[in-house]
Formats: sequence, C-alpha cells, structure tokens
Amino acid sequence: MALCAVVAGDVEQAAAYGLADAAQRFTDRHLVVELVHRDLDKDVVDR
Repeated sequence: MALCAVVAGDVEQAAAYGLADAAQRFTDRHLVVELVHRDLDKDVVDR
C-alpha cells in the first residue's frame, strides 16, 4: 500500500508511511495505480 501511494503520487497517503518526500517526486507523472490483493480469489479460512 505504501508503494502504491508513492507511485501514484498520493503525498497525503504516503505521509502515513513516512514517504511523503518520495511521493512528491511522482505527483507530476499522473500515474494511475491499481492495488489488488493477491489472495482475493482464494477461499476464506476460518480459524
């Protein structure tokens, strides 16, 4: 989620991870980033 925020240039969200400066470098690139959990299609395991 931190990497997604940085590459998308979302400075506010990246600041939550201490990466606001890194995200600032990507703000002018206007990249669209989609985050999808890798296990979304797997069955839910009750523990």
